[in-house]
Amino acid sequence: MGYRIFAIGGERAALELSCDCPSHREGAGRAWFDCGTNEGNLALALATGWTQRRNDKGAWLCPQCAGKIDGKRIKAQANLVKVGA
Repeated sequence: MGYRIFAIGGERAALELSCDCPSHREGAGRAWFDCGTNEGNLALALATGWTQRRNDKGAWLCPQCAGKIDGKRIKAQANLVKVGA
């Protein structure tokens, strides 16, 4: 789970991300990125919706799980606004 950088051929490296959300159980989402540089791989992963968890270095959420968490957070904030209005 989390991330792994591995070599492809001679000088190329790819980034593998695995979703750390427990809702996946054994079928955790996994993706591979190969843009030529580690920075490019990370930029592509972030652009496609992968999110690093703030409370745990190295733990990642797939786009589906990250969207669920963001949706709950937005909904909770909306409820606070309604109550306080």
